[in-house]
Amino acid sequence: MRTLEQFAESILLIFYGGELTDDAKHTLRSVAILINQERDNLIREDLWRKMDNDEGGPDAAFFKEYELDIQWDADNEISYVSLTDTVASLPHDKGIGAVYIQKDPGNAFIRLPKNTFSLIPSQKHFLEGQKMWELKDSRTLRLHNTRNGEFGTRKMIVDMIQIDADPSTSLEEPLRVPSGYEKTIRDNVLMILGYRKTPTDDTNDNRDQA
Repeated sequence: MRTLEQFAESILLIFYGGELTDDAKHTLRSVAILINQERDNLIREDLWRKMDNDEGGPDAAFFKEYELDIQWDADNEISYVSLTDTVASLPHDKGIGAVYIQKDPGNAFIRLPKNTFSLIPSQKHFLEGQKMWELKDSRTLRLHNTRNGEFGTRKMIVDMIQIDADPSTSLEEPLRVPSGYEKTIRDNVLMILGYRKTPTDDTNDNRDQA
């Protein structure tokens, strides 16, 4: 899987006709931001298409694995993890792929729909003892039926789809899109940049024929 920087560079090379200069109007960073925006759009389109065709959730290539510290909310007596990036807001929390304790993927937490216990209090009794995660908001996962310090120093592994990437995101990050979608993202970004190619110009160098 190539990096965000490599993909951004390939787009700029097309736009500027195969050579990059220091005084170029568009930079790797500005193109990377556009790539992430188009990726976010594709994630939503991919999910809705698969839901319409009963094909399941988003493509696995969109997901990134995070190792996060488990914290304790003493006021509400519940464990939680703070997500370092914004998780994709998708139906049925499809932006989260898996949640489990480090080195124990076989005992994954199950999803608890948001506010289940508030809306249906009786469910708390039936689900007692079952390890569950609840997406409180785009940056917080609650971990139900856990105890303070229960997992020692082990971290929580969260496999999720990150969106709305911070502009300071490392360009060395993997691209994280299915290979078949790279062309769509490339073409969309080039269109946003104002790239044009005349019908008789096959060099893809953004320069009109004389």
